[in-house]
Amino acid sequence: FSLPECAIVTRNGDDIQIFELNTTATLKWNVDVIVIDKRVVIRYDVHYNDAPKAFLRGYDARRNTRPMTLANDPFNGRVSGTVTLNNGNRVLSVELQNVEYEDSGNFTLKFVSSVWRSLLTIENVAITLDVQGGPSKCGSQDLPKNFTCTKGNEISGSVTLCGKPRPNLSWMIGDQSINGTIDSTKTDQHQYTYSFKHNVTSKMCGESVSYRATGFKDNEVGSEALVVMGSYDITAPVFIQDRPCPVFTWDSDNHGLCEVDLLLSFPQNDNNFRNLTTNASAGSFRDCCFTAYATSVEYKTMVYLKTKDGNRFEISDINKPLTTVGLTKTTTTTTTTTATST
Repeated sequence: FSLPECAIVTRNGDDIQIFELNTTATLKWNVDVIVIDKRVVIRYDVHYNDAPKAFLRGYDARRNTRPMTLANDPFNGRVSGTVTLNNGNRVLSVELQNVEYEDSGNFTLKFVSSVWRSLLTIENVAITLDVQGGPSKCGSQDLPKNFTCTKGNEISGSVTLCGKPRPNLSWMIGDQSINGTIDSTKTDQHQYTYSFKHNVTSKMCGESVSYRATGFKDNEVGSEALVVMGSYDITAPVFIQDRPCPVFTWDSDNHGLCEVDLLLSFPQNDNNFRNLTTNASAGSFRDCCFTAYATSVEYKTMVYLKTKDGNRFEISDINKPLTTVGLTKTTTTTTTTTATST
């Protein structure tokens, strides 16, 4: 007896099929039957990667749909298979639920037909499953709520993300791009740790350190942390005799999105103090009602952040002591005091 070719097995789709993490992957093969003899026995075996034994086995469906038998289960109850009659031909389906990155691999349909003990006809057709997804936050590393620092400090942060393909991450401070590194990888778990280090300038106050990561199908994840400068100092303070009365001058750096006020306290000849608040960016103050009889000035900076509704809140240390600058014509004497203002 001569056994003619019984079937042609083809993939339903590409040889590599991509499915998203945590979805259901359905792999299908078309079995186009050319000859069916009553003596022909047809068996379908599905192998995973290089496993010698099939994990799904099934026999020909002569009508409707026939479930396949789970011979062993490498997927912990998430897999099933069917053979369905479709216009005289067959469709073999393997359904894998809640796919994980580790499920990626080769699924090979082994089509076996024979007539009694005659020579076997065997076809092997593989579909490669590629599970992709992310990016998503994983692990314990992420940005803090705030970076509390002063000018010249180095701030640093790390975030651990999972994804396949590897997430593409960029760091920003405000609208400025900054450099970062990939510190560690666990490629078998598709886990990556990204880090940055950056020196703070005063104009970064109130800006946000942020990252944006993109990955599978342009999925995106990100986070941000506020740069909070709890301490901000003026430079070159001078309280000098001038006409018609002394003037207090200073230099002030760009303080970014923060607002910096200067609390000034002028001791008077009656042992009282005259106090006022001015913006640090003013650079000088002279009002003879305050400075005419003062022999020194005490000051401290107060740093504020603005909220979206236009209000502001202080982020500097409210217990910060005042600094004293004595009145002089040529030089400036600077000390620190905790004198109480009235």
